[in-house]
Amino acid sequence: MALLIGIDLATKAPKVGVATARHTARGLRDWSVRRGTNGDDTVPWLAGLVTELVSDADDVVLAIDAPLGWPQAMQEGLPKIPGATIAVTDPDHFFQRETDRATRALLGRGVLEVGANLIARTAFTALALLEALRREDERWTVMSERAPGPRRVLEVYPYGTAHQLLPEAERKPLLTGYKGASDKARAQRTKLHAALTEAVTGLPALPATDHELDALLCCLGASRYLEGECHSPSREQQPAADREGWIWI
Repeated sequence: MALLIGIDLATKAPKVGVATARHTARGLRDWSVRRGTNGDDTVPWLAGLVTELVSDADDVVLAIDAPLGWPQAMQEGLPKIPGATIAVTDPDHFFQRETDRATRALLGRGVLEVGANLIARTAFTALALLEALRREDERWTVMSERAPGPRRVLEVYPYGTAHQLLPEAERKPLLTGYKGASDKARAQRTKLHAALTEAVTGLPALPATDHELDALLCCLGASRYLEGECHSPSREQQPAADREGWIWI
């Protein structure tokens, strides 16, 4: 029985959602959903919370909605700046990973590039969180393939997880406009949650914010990973996934 922890990550704690569930042979149970507060320092708060949650768990899957890797061309090119030419002619290959391109092909829309404004800071926060967790337990491992392990970390994409769970005709209508605090967004989340409840048994009640709903979807992404339902790297994509990371959808 694995403990799943889903984190909709942001640089500011009030915009961070955290969900937990137990993955069992009969489905997901023991759900808990929360978010940060203005008094929380994001990385120390999350690192302390996760460390506490996993203290009695032998098998943990931590699913984070944030980039956990960088394009290979960017890794190789940035040390040469400034003043040197870069042997990259296509900017997409500098700013996008193989998994970003695979996600666009799968979903018909891409994810934010890791170097883009704001998401780059979230990626930095994710790396800081992993560093803090590894100071307490070196077994935390970012997964680029399906494999066993006591402390597995996944990069996930809540939109992509919901996209795969929903009937095709309902995807675009339900996944548009559910973010934010407006009455319209809350009404949209109610519809989305109802549809997810039909697709997945045992979901908790509708969370209060989009951050917590996305954290719930992160847990569902982790469950899909354990069930072997996620889109995995092909043999040709695996070397890039090992270097750059992989989005599990």
